[in-house]
Amino acid sequence: MASRDGRGVECSRCGSSIDIPEAIFCPKCGAPLRRSISDVAWSITDVFKVLLLSFLIFIPSVIAIGFITYIVSGVDPFSSFLTSFTLLSLFHVILLSFTLIYIKRRGGSFKSLGLRSISRRIILLGIASGLTIVVANISVTMLLQPTIGASPIQEEIYRLISKPGMQIAIAVFSVLLAPFVEEVYFRGFSYQAFKKSWGVKAAIPLCSIFFSILHMDPWSIPNTFIAGLILTLVYEKTGNLNATIIAHSINNLSAILIYLLSYTP
Repeated sequence: MASRDGRGVECSRCGSSIDIPEAIFCPKCGAPLRRSISDVAWSITDVFKVLLLSFLIFIPSVIAIGFITYIVSGVDPFSSFLTSFTLLSLFHVILLSFTLIYIKRRGGSFKSLGLRSISRRIILLGIASGLTIVVANISVTMLLQPTIGASPIQEEIYRLISKPGMQIAIAVFSVLLAPFVEEVYFRGFSYQAFKKSWGVKAAIPLCSIFFSILHMDPWSIPNTFIAGLILTLVYEKTGNLNATIIAHSINNLSAILIYLLSYTP
């Protein structure tokens, strides 16, 4: 919460007034500091405008790329790293572009999203959170898969991984690009707008549901909801987007490694 003198924040655990702008944890008791969202100028309407515009640009773009590479050139779009990575990353690049445009137009910045300095504590928290998501998702998969079966979308992804151009493309996309873009949009941009309109208690589950639905895989909704919930909680507690980016990367990297270790051609 804001401090009484209006200059910083007040630790919710020990009550100390913290006047260090970049502080993430209370220097007295070590508790994570919650940041005010009074300076968040974008709205839920902006969140959905960015998403809609991204889809409107993405759909004709991916059709054009597929047409040029396959119909005109006669080349499988997933046969090379360049075309594979372009198709995989196109929507995320468009989404990131519109997100940053709207943040800039509303007077925001990377810092207002929570992209602050990375400390050792943030790195360790990100790694621990990522591993927590991995364990939780493995448990959920073991519990639900016998009943609902494997995801056809995931099976198709595994089939595409066998293509030479897709392996490195998926690794780079999943571990580097996707975590950064998705955390900027879902946590830094969307969650702050949800929180400003509906408060923390409603915003955390709503942001997690939003995150899971937009992965567009009904079979993976329980897993992505849990991942979104943990990531949003980490962001709420720290106010630092780097922690959730690291956690997201660890989760995606673990999924790739688990697949590679269990893959039988």
